[in-house]
Amino acid sequence: SLVLVPVANPAQAPALVELATVVAPPGSGDVLLLTVIREPTAAGIERGQEVLRRALLRSADTGRMPQALTVFGDSPADRIIEVRRQHGCQSIVLGLSDLGAERAAGPLEQVLEQARTDVVVLRAPTDYRVSEARRILVPIGGRSAHDELRARLLGALQRTGEREVTFLRVLRT
Repeated sequence: SLVLVPVANPAQAPALVELATVVAPPGSGDVLLLTVIREPTAAGIERGQEVLRRALLRSADTGRMPQALTVFGDSPADRIIEVRRQHGCQSIVLGLSDLGAERAAGPLEQVLEQARTDVVVLRAPTDYRVSEARRILVPIGGRSAHDELRARLLGALQRTGEREVTFLRVLRT
């Protein structure tokens, strides 16, 4: 089982890779970090390498070292979908840095629509550590298709400490 983790924001990359190691099944799951470099310039490449550096440092803390892949392309969403297909990734862990940003919604929606796999979305502050989370909100839609992923994620989090888990289901009036 391979978990794809596109990383672009150096502040969020460590939390994303830590979450991906939780999502990947122990013993049989691997993590693939993906950096999409839009500008094939020295500055663009350096930004991509800094993101990977931060993610790899957090990976060393978790004890599970991921694979890393850097690709070039104008459309990160297209490259994410292409890499997911090429490598047969069963899950994708995405970061969401600003819920109000219109530019963030387009690529995220595109990946969600085209991924055809489980997608975990994390919105977290800088220096967030999944292992230190104490209160967890789990939205559920009433479909059983995500039960395995949800159980794996919550089980892994429970093993690392006490948590308060709240399940949320929104019903129509």
